[in-house]
Amino acid sequence: MHVLRPAKESAVKARTQAMNQVKAILLVLDPDLREPITGLTNPAPIATCAALGDDRGEAAFALRLLARRRGDVLVRHHSAPLTFAAATAARTWMPLAAY
Repeated sequence: MHVLRPAKESAVKARTQAMNQVKAILLVLDPDLREPITGLTNPAPIATCAALGDDRGEAAFALRLLARRRGDVLVRHHSAPLTFAAATAARTWMPLAAY
């Protein structure tokens, strides 16, 4: 159980850092690229950035990479199973009287 908590925290931290980097890049983008993304609420900006085409330049490339990192299987799909695994381990190791 002590091994699962750091793994989950690491996944959540990486996901948060990627979103913070996306927001930082959005601050300095051309308005043409920034406007369609800034009014969106999570997770729509990430999906929009992940779908940016190659023809939009370096900033779009960086946004696409960060968005894909945030939605990466390691980050997105592993934090939920880690939560489940931690809860299962806690139930197994704690006496039933604790519930």
